[in-house]
Parts: sequence; C-alpha cells; structure tokens
Amino acid sequence: MKRTADHAALRQKLLDAAVEVIADCGIEGCTSKKIAAKSELNEAYIFRYFFDMKDLKKSAFFREEEYILATLRDACDKYKNELNPDEVKKAVFSDLWEILLKNKLKTLFILRYFLSTECRDDVLDTHLDNVIRYFLKDEEYSAAEKKARIESAAFLTVCQYAALIHRGLLENDASLKNKAIHQII
Repeated sequence: MKRTADHAALRQKLLDAAVEVIADCGIEGCTSKKIAAKSELNEAYIFRYFFDMKDLKKSAFFREEEYILATLRDACDKYKNELNPDEVKKAVFSDLWEILLKNKLKTLFILRYFLSTECRDDVLDTHLDNVIRYFLKDEEYSAAEKKARIESAAFLTVCQYAALIHRGLLENDASLKNKAIHQII
C-alpha cells in the first residue's frame, strides 16, 4: 500500500513541477530537465510515470482543468436554484474570476497550455466534451457543442484578463470585472 502511495506522490510531484515550468517558461520552454530540476527528481521518473513529455503536459492540463471544472460545477449548484440562467452565468464567471486571480500559477499554466499550438488540437475536443458533459447534460449534442465552444471562449477570456492582471498590465477593480463579465455574457 505504501509503495502505491509513493508512486502516486511522485506522479503528483511531477505534475506539480510541469505546471510550474509551463507557467514560467511556456510549452516550448518546458523540458524534461527543467521538470526534473523543479521536482528535485531524476529525469528518468518522468518517463517511468508518463509515456512521453506530451503525455505529462496533457496530464497536467487535465488535472488543472478538472480543478477548475469542479469549482465551476460547485458554483453552478450553489446558484442554480436561486437565480435565472443569465444571472447564474454572471455569478459563475464572477466566481471563476476570483479563483483565477487567487492562483497566478494555475491561470498562467492553463492559458499557456490551452493556447499553445502544440497542445491546443490535442485538448480542445476533450475540453469541449468535459464542458458538455458537466454543464450541458440535457441538450442535443450539436446545440451543446456550439454552447460549449462559447463557454470555452468565455473561460479563455476570463483567463486572459486574469493573466494580464497577474502580470501587472491591468488593475483589478470592480469596473474591469464587470466589463469582462459583460463581454462574456
């Protein structure tokens, strides 16, 4: 049992390091040597727990995406009985705004990964399927897919605003938040 826990801990340590390296250096700057150095593990562990570097990067993205989706699902559940659908969207994206502003590392990682040409094609369809599965259960797939693409674009808009705030290029205030949410909705 301990051995399995050790394997899981090592895998998580590598995923954490990949998130940090991609947030700092971007996809192109993410190398096995940098991840090994950041995780303080031998480079061979990467290829023991992941098929290749692409697998490690995708695994890190899906772990972070699941965190964001879980948070959004919780926000939807919290508001769905109290507000109309447009107010729910505003409240959910307001919560997302706060989450992303609290975690610079996750924001920069998700934005850099999702917008990279190396990874975008690999994750976009799965990301859209996740959005459809969690948020648009009762609609036809074609209508749900269109709506999911809009929701994904809204998600990226919030990520981009958060990244600009984290970099000090925009000031976080209520008017900017309202402008961003109005642009999304």
